[in-house]
Amino acid sequence: MTPGADSVISRMLACAAIASVAVLAAFADAAAGVRCVSKSGDIAKTGETAVCEASSDGTSKAIAVAKKGGVAISTVTNNGKAGSSAKGSGLAEARAERRCDSTATASGAGATVDSVCTAGGGSANAIGARGASAFAESDSRCSADARSSGRGSVADAVCTTPGGFAAATASGGGQAVASDTDPPVCDTRNGGSARVRSSAGNCD
Repeated sequence: MTPGADSVISRMLACAAIASVAVLAAFADAAAGVRCVSKSGDIAKTGETAVCEASSDGTSKAIAVAKKGGVAISTVTNNGKAGSSAKGSGLAEARAERRCDSTATASGAGATVDSVCTAGGGSANAIGARGASAFAESDSRCSADARSSGRGSVADAVCTTPGGFAAATASGGGQAVASDTDPPVCDTRNGGSARVRSSAGNCD
């Protein structure tokens, strides 16, 4: 080995180690995704593959977390509480106002989730996975919960009366529609399962 060759090799190994650490850090950042928190105004972030946006009128906090291709959006007004989470190319949006709680969670390609809460004391929660659609809306001091999983599955839950509740669950291509004022709908003609529990009736 020629004089100084060992120092050259050492420097090359050191550079390779630094490069390896940088690559691993980049992958870690991509996996970690992006997190948006707003106590006032609009906050938007774009990561390697994910996007988040949080908006608040200054009366409360909005939180949106996205990773692995997900898009998460949260909006609050008049002391509402909204939180959204999306990953695996899912889309989740949560909106809340008037001291109402709204959460939306989406995971997997094609998952589309929307949660809306508009009245004090109410709550809306929607969860969708792997190509499913879930929608929850609370417009009074009531509870709406929608959960769906699997491509073509649809779960809709809407409540509008004080003390009412509506919960819809669907999987494998089933469709469930829950309301606290209208008759429940459970459609499994395309396979899968559907379940509704509400103050207006139940079905399976």
